[in-house]
Amino acid sequence: MAQMLQPPMMSLQSLRQVGRVHPDLAKSFQAFMDRQNKYMFQFSDSFAQLQLRVAEQEAKNQTLMANNQMLREQIKQHQPRGGTAGPVRRSGQFELRQSFAALHESEVHSVDVNGSVFASASWDGTINVVDVTARVTKSWPPPTEPKSAKRGLYSVGFAKTCPDIIGATRQDHKVIIWNYNTDLSSALPGHTDEVNDIAFHAEETVMATVSDDKKVIIWDLNDNCRIVRTIENTDQQGYGVTFLEKTNSYLVAACSTGLTDKTRIWDMRDKSVVQELGGHRAGVIGIDASSKCVLATGSDDGTVLGWDARTWKHLFQLDLRRLPGQEVMDTLAVKRIAFNPDGTMLAAATLNGTVDVFDNAHTDTPSLFQPLVCSREDCVFDVAWGQVDGRPMIATASHDRTVKLWVWKD
Repeated sequence: MAQMLQPPMMSLQSLRQVGRVHPDLAKSFQAFMDRQNKYMFQFSDSFAQLQLRVAEQEAKNQTLMANNQMLREQIKQHQPRGGTAGPVRRSGQFELRQSFAALHESEVHSVDVNGSVFASASWDGTINVVDVTARVTKSWPPPTEPKSAKRGLYSVGFAKTCPDIIGATRQDHKVIIWNYNTDLSSALPGHTDEVNDIAFHAEETVMATVSDDKKVIIWDLNDNCRIVRTIENTDQQGYGVTFLEKTNSYLVAACSTGLTDKTRIWDMRDKSVVQELGGHRAGVIGIDASSKCVLATGSDDGTVLGWDARTWKHLFQLDLRRLPGQEVMDTLAVKRIAFNPDGTMLAAATLNGTVDVFDNAHTDTPSLFQPLVCSREDCVFDVAWGQVDGRPMIATASHDRTVKLWVWKD
């Protein structure tokens, strides 16, 4: 049909035979037809080259698609169901390196580590900083301050953006800031009840504190520790607080005890609740966020729960009262918890005097790696990770007034 509709091609000779066309016009027409034919040949050649390139590209795409499918299958083989990465296999264990029994006169409630330097805080109202390598100890407040002026301390932490600064929370509603190199310190007002925990942002010069006054306060360290946000936690007394820098720089989470025993996550910019997490049946004491975007909480109900902090999908539930191969402990309660720096291990301090260390904490199937027996009778309230002599280290704070250091041994 297309051929029937095309007009017959007329040459210069046929135009002359018709006799109705001027010779100059016929020449112009012939020149036009010659140019058209030239363009058609060029177009045909270009089109053929383009078809060849398309065929070559399609073949390359097919090869890439096949390679991608092979990679997907390999990833599936190495990734556990629902997890965020493959399991880690280790050879070695933690061994007790050193026990500090003379640092405090009362229960040690908290410990934090910066490299090979640890800080401990006690109910006796003192902070001690110990450089394990240099064997140097510094204390706050100065010995000249009367004991009657001291107040019990609940939590201690190094400022991650300025490790010379240490923060601590106190029974008398104050937050302590101490530069242990210059010995300058300050007691910050802001809360109206006992302050239970403190956290420092890993990238910004801000800290967060949480209190029995049902508030989370955000402080700006660069602006004379000015209060920049006060977040109302409504019905819950705050026990633990952490930033979620690896997920979103603006997120802060607090765990609580109260009517609901829930964990809330807020956006610090507008104080809006981003997520509310439940699942525990008693007060939630411990909270930490890992470098692999896992948020975990530990509770007096004896469990540790974990969530993917990007999707809030529930990843795991660890029942520390009934661990495989361990004695059943119906009264065990989980206190504070801490991920190691690469987010693959999780340590949980317990009321029963142990710290349970779990491996593959970045997946949906963490497993008990090693229980550390820190005290035969007293609660271990806090745990932190560090490094000494190039080896991973765990520091534990116990109500038997000791700080213990556990160092990795191959």
